[in-house]
Amino acid sequence: MNEPTRLHRLFILFPLVGSVKSLIPIAALVSIKFLNGKSLRDIPWYWLSAAIVILVSLLLLYGYLKWKRFVYTLEEDKILIRRGVLFREELSIYTGRIHSMN
Repeated sequence: MNEPTRLHRLFILFPLVGSVKSLIPIAALVSIKFLNGKSLRDIPWYWLSAAIVILVSLLLLYGYLKWKRFVYTLEEDKILIRRGVLFREELSIYTGRIHSMN
């Protein structure tokens, strides 16, 4: 039996990148509103920056936990995948059921 293997450490950034990618339309709408005449001085920047820092750190913590909990093992007759942060999941893929690999 082989030892468990983890994914690359860049996998930790995937939740952060996915969240930023989904927030791009909202950022575009907010910037259009500010371009139409609302002043940037009305926004309390210290609260906004604190919220951004907290959100980024929570997403990085979630990405780290997700990376830490995702482990796969290549065995003689199967691939065993264990994953899950809140709910643990174990998946066994037998090599006889695999048709092709790239």
